[in-house]
Amino acid sequence: MPNQIKRDGKKAKGRVMDTNVRVSKSTHRLLKALTDELGVGTMSDAIDFVIFEHYPQIEQKLKAAEERKKLLDSKRSQLDN
Repeated sequence: MPNQIKRDGKKAKGRVMDTNVRVSKSTHRLLKALTDELGVGTMSDAIDFVIFEHYPQIEQKLKAAEERKKLLDSKRSQLDN
């Protein structure tokens, strides 16, 4: 499990964002059961655990996409000048 997942149930500053993620009642029930089964504090922690367990390279993919975006933004700003 990645280091950023908190197990003590406390909210890390800047880590929590209120969003509306719509799921069916059955999915919500499954997420609640998964959260309880894993013994993590929140549904968000349970989702993070499953994502990193089954797709560990996701962070690298996100970083690579951010780097590509920064490079493109840099090139665009050079062209605009």
